[in-house]
Amino acid sequence: MLLLDQEETCKQIINNNDCFVVMATGAGKSLMYQLPAVALRDIGIKAISIVISPLISLMNDQVAALRAMGISAGMIGSTSSVEDYERARNGEFCVLYMSPEKLFGWKSNIQHLASTCYIVMIAIGE
Repeated sequence: MLLLDQEETCKQIINNNDCFVVMATGAGKSLMYQLPAVALRDIGIKAISIVISPLISLMNDQVAALRAMGISAGMIGSTSSVEDYERARNGEFCVLYMSPEKLFGWKSNIQHLASTCYIVMIAIGE
């Protein structure tokens, strides 16, 4: 088993290598699923990371923090608007957070995303 740090994990992800990472809360997992999609978009690849999380407040905080840095981020959850759904389906977000219950109803939209974007990863959050 390899123990990878954040930098090495991001490199592995960008190089299209599978990673299974387990880290404690607060250890910096968020960077590992945000940075690869941002880096790929910076070089012209329409990339997206999808993050599945049951914690609505955490998703809201992450989206707000990313947007404050000028990174396109969105969320699909119980409070999402029709515009949020459409923008997500069109691959406008670099990082897309989604609640688990929305994932199952989004199968066709994820298939659409896969045909129009490079899905860097699907991360499962706490």
